[in-house]
Amino acid sequence: MLSDKINKWLPFGLTYILKMIILNTFRYKSTFFQLISRFPRSIRTIFHFELRFKTFILTKVVSLPKTKFMILAIKILIGIIALFHCYILWFEMFAWETRGRKVFRSFPKELFSQTKVMAANQGLYNGFLAAGLFWSFFIQSQEWQNNVAIFFLSCIAIAGLYGAMTASKKILFVQTVPSVITIGLILLSQS
Repeated sequence: MLSDKINKWLPFGLTYILKMIILNTFRYKSTFFQLISRFPRSIRTIFHFELRFKTFILTKVVSLPKTKFMILAIKILIGIIALFHCYILWFEMFAWETRGRKVFRSFPKELFSQTKVMAANQGLYNGFLAAGLFWSFFIQSQEWQNNVAIFFLSCIAIAGLYGAMTASKKILFVQTVPSVITIGLILLSQS
């Protein structure tokens, strides 16, 4: 329903006003403009511009999920996330004692040589996640391509949550947030 999409995409403050204008234009239009006319001219100008911008975005966002742009954006995000996990594979498997110290500054320096094998194992798992995301590019069926991408992105999001709780809060923003955004875009493109 249109009102559900409005609630998802607009900031809370303007949702009610824009619903009045867009969904019940003729009934509330004069009341809305009477309310706005009480503000100073500079604020009215800003508000009218913002209102026109939000209405434009709203009409485009409602039809956005079915466009090729959305699919391209999803593929670009999946590619960036997969490349990032290839980078993690490289530094955890091959540069743990050099690059790993720069990435994990809070980790005691004397433990890097002792945990080299464990880090290589973690790097291999990150490589499998990247391989799964790259694999999703080659699946012909759009439904299965989305399912495989959602599975591997979910694994990354869960691993990022666990890493944020145990290792570094930065992992939440580097792993979990991009994968959750991509999952959201995939689910939006399916609706």
